[in-house]
Amino acid sequence: MKKLKILAEDTFVTLQPHKQYKNKFEAPSLNFEGYTDLFTTIDALLKVCILATQGDQHVPPFVKSTPHNIRITLELVSKLIPF
Repeated sequence: MKKLKILAEDTFVTLQPHKQYKNKFEAPSLNFEGYTDLFTTIDALLKVCILATQGDQHVPPFVKSTPHNIRITLELVSKLIPF
């Protein structure tokens, strides 16, 4: 168990504790080359959600909860939009 804990501490380093909220984490590695890159990414995420809501009858077996996945993607998009 100690080896697993050490391995986890060395491997899972992407999430960092949030500076303002207790028991929340942030991923500081999200980088863009500028506003054009940011808005292109936002546009692509929105288009994926639009396509996902069109009711395609073929859903891959590894996709368990399409509405949940769409909601998470849309939440990410809303966080990416600059104020």
